[in-house]
Amino acid sequence: MKKVNYSFELFKPNLIVFLICLVFFCILLSFVLISMSNNTTYLNYKFISFISKYVDNHLLEIQKYSQELGLHPTNIRLKNETKTIKEYDEQIYTLFDQLKSAKLVNKNIKKIVLFYPSSDLVVSDIGVYPIDSY
Repeated sequence: MKKVNYSFELFKPNLIVFLICLVFFCILLSFVLISMSNNTTYLNYKFISFISKYVDNHLLEIQKYSQELGLHPTNIRLKNETKTIKEYDEQIYTLFDQLKSAKLVNKNIKKIVLFYPSSDLVVSDIGVYPIDSY
């Protein structure tokens, strides 16, 4: 006579229900993980795109300012100067004020220094100096 394990027979329907629930839970969990992964990838792409546009806009702003500074009449005059400047005129201080205000307006600019080797002059956002004292 074959010995029957009644406890296993009683446990068998519960085990089948448990396994069905476990399979369903695994399918649901994999769906949630894939969905979260896709969502995270999408959000990362959007964030990188936002940062890229932000940095590009600030770099474009700095580039426009540098082009504007290159066309400034005092800057052109000082670049073409051939002798050392002993007396600083009002135009040089106007250029200094413009550099100082540009630094205050744009927080990405840490320091602006213009060096004119032919006239031994430095104009920066902190002042106008002969090259020897800078």
